[in-house]
Amino acid sequence: MDVDQLRKAPVKPYEDGVPVLRVVDVLGRKSGEPRPAALNVTELDGLHYVCAPASDRDWVRNLLAAGYCRVERDGPDARDTVRRVSAATPDEAARVLAAQRRTTESPFAVANSADAQPNDEPDQACEEPDGPGQARTRRAIVLRLDALN
Repeated sequence: MDVDQLRKAPVKPYEDGVPVLRVVDVLGRKSGEPRPAALNVTELDGLHYVCAPASDRDWVRNLLAAGYCRVERDGPDARDTVRRVSAATPDEAARVLAAQRRTTESPFAVANSADAQPNDEPDQACEEPDGPGQARTRRAIVLRLDALN
């Protein structure tokens, strides 16, 4: 679902451990212009997280550079919320990815991820298939979005 479609769709409420689509607005690190993205946001124990299969995605770099974002139609009354962005701890990352695996086929086509272990960095190793019988090591990143308002 693209950003425009998501903005027109009914707001799905958060359910612990279940990813829901939200429009996440962040300023571009080079342009300074707003860059909306349709992202899965996962609530776990009252905290919110976004995940990417690799930290080289533009939206990930923009979130990390800006340090905050606005999540559209996010609050209990569907108001926008401003959230501070920080790297999830290895334990948080493992729990979020495990929750996503339980509720979706995989968070981002992760294969053999039961063997993936959190490391000392803010992202987690996982494998992403290249094709039948193939896999390559990728580094997933999990970011925590803490409400500021």
